[in-house]
Amino acid sequence: MYGNVDDWIAYALARGEVVADDAASAAALVRVSDYIRLRYVMRMTGVEDDDPAIIEATYIAASVDLAEPGFWTGTYDKDDATVMTKVGDIQWTPIPGINSNADAMQPTSPMIDALLTPLGAYGTAVFVV
Repeated sequence: MYGNVDDWIAYALARGEVVADDAASAAALVRVSDYIRLRYVMRMTGVEDDDPAIIEATYIAASVDLAEPGFWTGTYDKDDATVMTKVGDIQWTPIPGINSNADAMQPTSPMIDALLTPLGAYGTAVFVV
């Protein structure tokens, strides 16, 4: 598990959020640690589990998960991808040919991506032939 409930409580408090020291908070932290590990950390090389960016990303994700348990484990079907095409009497139109890789089918957070991209989660690769 990345981080701990006591430090998450302090992190949240500094941002005006409230996290209780209870079983629901501990469970949220475990769930999002799995998400952060499987979506980001496994792709990184040479990054320690106690890296401050990984811990902060975990606390960001945990606050979302605490409000909606299991949020980060949801998956989306590419056929569900739509774009709003009309505002008055709101209308959504399916997007044909949407990217169907595993990352495109999971919830994401721009804040978490911003924290972890510099660590190599989605770094560019150079191939020499």
